[in-house]
Amino acid sequence: MRDTVTPVEAAIHLDHVSKEFGKPGTEATYRAVDGLNLDVRPGQMLALLGKTGCGKSTIFNMIAGLTEPTSGTVRVSGRDPFSDFDSFRGRIAIVFQNDRLLPWRTAIQNVELGLEMLDVDAPARLDRTCLCDQRQYSLMRRAVLGAG
Repeated sequence: MRDTVTPVEAAIHLDHVSKEFGKPGTEATYRAVDGLNLDVRPGQMLALLGKTGCGKSTIFNMIAGLTEPTSGTVRVSGRDPFSDFDSFRGRIAIVFQNDRLLPWRTAIQNVELGLEMLDVDAPARLDRTCLCDQRQYSLMRRAVLGAG
């Protein structure tokens, strides 16, 4: 296997990517990412390490299509994850380092949230996410289906 990967072969490709926050051209502007070039092979495992505030989360947010780079190119599987965001629904996920549960939902409802956003109906969500014993599952399924 070669040490390098071409942009066409890359699962994730960043070309001279920069991201600034604040009003451009002012002292209040903060450059979180500056001219990053990165190519990641399909199946390659990658860890980004750095101090707080060095741009790690910003890079992941651009790869996930949650924010657009100020300059440069981001491609995931050859497509722009920001402008082509809908094509990545259900294909890219982020696990946050801090809790991101919705306190008004049950644990199962929090687990189901991703499937709910993909318009999976309630019985199918429960079938795919329920990690409880058979009796609890039967009771929850009857409640979801409205048969009990």
